[in-house]
Amino acid sequence: CSELVDMSLLMDVMEIREEIDGASQDAEVLRTLLGQNERRVEETVRLLGRAFDEDGGDMDAARRLTAQLQYWKRIEEKIVDKLS
Repeated sequence: CSELVDMSLLMDVMEIREEIDGASQDAEVLRTLLGQNERRVEETVRLLGRAFDEDGGDMDAARRLTAQLQYWKRIEEKIVDKLS
């Protein structure tokens, strides 16, 4: 999976998880983080659609974006769990 995910994404994910942990009792901050994450998901899905729309499809980009989307969805789950 390391070839599918670059270090900058992993660093971003780590920072976001730290923010979530730091805001574990602050519903307003968690909702803000959830909104930010929803925008990341939307952008990744948009780029994924473009990867498939290209002539013949860009499967390497699609694989990388799918891995990225999995990270964003896990972050979403973590935030929703904290809000519950």
